[in-house]
Amino acid sequence: MLALCLGLGLALAQSAEEVLDRVQATLEAGPWTARVAGRILTPDGSLQEAEMVLKVVPEAEVARVDFIQPDALADNYVVITPEEVYNYLFLTNQVVVYPRERARVEGLGFDFSRANLDELLGRGDVVWRLEGVEPTPEGEAWKLVGTADALELGFAEVGFWALKAEARPYRMVLRNAEGEVVAELDWVEWRRADLTVEALKSFPLDAEVIRK
Repeated sequence: MLALCLGLGLALAQSAEEVLDRVQATLEAGPWTARVAGRILTPDGSLQEAEMVLKVVPEAEVARVDFIQPDALADNYVVITPEEVYNYLFLTNQVVVYPRERARVEGLGFDFSRANLDELLGRGDVVWRLEGVEPTPEGEAWKLVGTADALELGFAEVGFWALKAEARPYRMVLRNAEGEVVAELDWVEWRRADLTVEALKSFPLDAEVIRK
């Protein structure tokens, strides 16, 4: 019983920094992909059903988001690199390229490119606290809450759940300065994948490239 109590105490005593270090180590161990589903804020101010596939090559700091829902974004995708963000628009067959520092994603009501996991877990602009452990259908998860400068990142608070057994993302909820949800996303699938930067940055050969 004493050993059990001590073990429980150690589990609850994890700091936000320790949890984030574990999650970041998992995400940086090699390329991975995840199917992410939930709701996101659109320009008309409504939250719409969202589904996307996230692909990441961590050693190159390159990520790609393929949108499945909402319908207005279906078949669009975004490629995020350290220097630039590439926004492919299926209906117009255009690739709109933004410098990373002033990137935007067409069709979203907030700057998704600034809310990616690399930004969040880097912790430079987010102050985190650990709120404890919660049960989920996939096992226990650490719950963390982070606060940020809404003008800098486009959201003021983020709730982040990480599965303890795998030390990987499970759920994320972003809120604006008024406390309204701008995105709530569940990692319903997560796995290692054989990905390359070249594959993530591939665009149709006939696509028009527009630099902003």
